[in-house]
Amino acid sequence: MRLQILHALRRRGPMNVNEISRHLGLPQSTVATNVQALETAGLIRTELVKAAKGQQKVCSVRFDEIVIRLDGAPEQQQDDLIEVAMPLGLYTACQVSAPCGLCSPDGIIGLLDVPDHFLDPSRMQASLIWFGRGHVEYKFPNNAKILNGSRRKRIALGSGTTVQEVNRLLKNFQQAEAMIKRFSQAGGRKAGRNLPFFR
Repeated sequence: MRLQILHALRRRGPMNVNEISRHLGLPQSTVATNVQALETAGLIRTELVKAAKGQQKVCSVRFDEIVIRLDGAPEQQQDDLIEVAMPLGLYTACQVSAPCGLCSPDGIIGLLDVPDHFLDPSRMQASLIWFGRGHVEYKFPNNAKILNGSRRKRIALGSGTTVQEVNRLLKNFQQAEAMIKRFSQAGGRKAGRNLPFFR
C-alpha cells in the first residue's frame, strides 16, 4: 500500500490525503496512517496549506528512486579493534584424549584416536579437529607490537594523552616484557641481580 502511495505521488504530483484516498480507492484513515509512516521514514514530504475549511496536508515524494538493500549495510571495521587470524592447527600445546583426530582438506592427518598425532607438524594444515576431552592452546602475538602510527594517534585522542606518552608507555611495556623473559630464562633471582630494578 505504501508503494502505491509513492507511485501515485510520483506520477500525479503533490496530493492531499483525501485525493490519495480517492485515487487509490482506500479509506481515508488507512491512507492517513500510511502517510504518517512514510513521512516518519523520510520518504515523503508534507506541507500544511490553507484549504476551503481550515488546513490540509499536501504530500509529495522526496526521491525519484529508492534502493533497498536486503543483505543489510556492509559492516564497518571498528577503529579500536585488532583482528589477528590464527590457523586452526597452529596451536602450541595440547592435552587431548580419544576419540580424537585431525583432518585437512586432503584427508585425515596421522592416525585417528592417537593423541600423540596432535603434535604432528602436518597439523598446520588442519581444517577440522575433534577430541573427547582436553584442550588445545594458542599463543597470539602481542598487540602492542602491531600498533601502527594511526592507531596510536587514536588511542592518544581517546585517552586524553599525547602520542609521545602512548609511545613511551608501549616502550616501557616492551622493555619490561623483555626483562621478564630474560629473568625467567636465566634462572630467577640470580639473573635478577643484573636487571635495573634490582640495582
